[in-house]
Amino acid sequence: MLVVVVLWCTLPDHTGTASSGESLSIERFGAVLAALRERTFVLLSVILFPYMDVLQTFSAFYPTYLIEVKGLSPPVAITVFGPFFAVRIVAQPLAGMGTAIVKANR
Repeated sequence: MLVVVVLWCTLPDHTGTASSGESLSIERFGAVLAALRERTFVLLSVILFPYMDVLQTFSAFYPTYLIEVKGLSPPVAITVFGPFFAVRIVAQPLAGMGTAIVKANR
């Protein structure tokens, strides 16, 4: 709530009219829905959602598994689990760079 109040007080009022590119019309809404039904978007969604579920489950429960089932102490479990995040820190920017390179070569 504090953030909302701060934003409400600090952001200027928008009194101008929306340009034709900014207005939300039925045609534009239909175009968005059509884009969401494209084969590539649907395929990526089908791949992304299970991937995110597995990733979230792994990152949430693996440290608990190491402590409760394998009997590691919390500091050791965190040390064992830490490289997972270190790899992600390096891999995510590289994946983004790879996407940018592919788009640039099209």
